[in-house]
Amino acid sequence: MRRRWKLLVLAAMVTFQANCKEALLEVTGGSSGQSFMVGEQFVIVKNGFLRGEVTWVAVRSWPASSTPEQRLRDTRVTVGPRGCCLIRHANGTLAPPEQTPRLYFFDGDALTTFRIRMTEDDFIGFRTDAFKSYSQVLDFFKRFEPQSWGDDAAEQGYEADER
Repeated sequence: MRRRWKLLVLAAMVTFQANCKEALLEVTGGSSGQSFMVGEQFVIVKNGFLRGEVTWVAVRSWPASSTPEQRLRDTRVTVGPRGCCLIRHANGTLAPPEQTPRLYFFDGDALTTFRIRMTEDDFIGFRTDAFKSYSQVLDFFKRFEPQSWGDDAAEQGYEADER
């Protein structure tokens, strides 16, 4: 009987811990990513999320012949503990992603950035095997560029986009 009680308490603790971790991610968000080949380029897509909404996306590429060490030394995007991300902005400074959900697309050192409206589920349609060129990766994300932020942006506390 005593052993059964201990197993029950242990099972409850494990369940509680798993639920707490899931609840914490729901509040604090996190980051995710993937890597793949497109033609002669090795591509890494990293994104942040909060409550199912994508908060930022960073896309970078290297020659297919690049080594993992070369990619780890890259200074365009750095991801630290707990998914904390710094992005090299157009002015050369490393800073966290803007609070308005945004794509950061690097082609070499050239940065293309625009607002996006995506959910994590939108990555289901992100079929890396369908891309024939690196520019098609950018085209995929252009589908999520809102035509107008209007009142919706003000409701969410976003400032007007400066283009």
